[in-house]
Amino acid sequence: MTKNETKNPSAKTRLFIYDGRKSKQTSFPDFFEIKSVDVIGKVADEIFIFAKNETDEEFLFIGSSHDYKFTRVENILGVHSKIVSSEIQIFNEWPGLIIANTITMDDKKEIKDTLISFDSTNSWSSIQVSAHQNEECVKVSLLNIQPNCRLVLRISMDENLGLRSVKKAPFILYGYGNI
Repeated sequence: MTKNETKNPSAKTRLFIYDGRKSKQTSFPDFFEIKSVDVIGKVADEIFIFAKNETDEEFLFIGSSHDYKFTRVENILGVHSKIVSSEIQIFNEWPGLIIANTITMDDKKEIKDTLISFDSTNSWSSIQVSAHQNEECVKVSLLNIQPNCRLVLRISMDENLGLRSVKKAPFILYGYGNI
């Protein structure tokens, strides 16, 4: 191994995106060492990706397709709990819809299910849905999409939070009305 080939353990891993015309280096927070990246969806000009760091923790990032600068979704929402990759769902039949569940499932929980429906007569970019103060959303599933843009979700809630005081935004909906 020559001097120029010596590996630098502190070197940052850089991610390049090629959009058919040019490649551009993305911008990640300085503290984040990229180990792997999965693109999970695109809504309008926003790209959602999962990036895994050197300790195999996964974080959801949102970035603009114009400058490819990514920000952790947890930081945008003020959510301190880790987003679980298995709870990310993309529903292709509802253009651009991404449901990002930000709550990790815990043991010793009693779960109940709630049905919530949304109407979208105009295009909407972001809706933040919070559970009641004494409940925590642990899973979201899509039940039905109707032509009049009514979206029906089944939301599993946990009623036994104990003394935990975590800021929560259980999920975000991104999409377009008038499908």
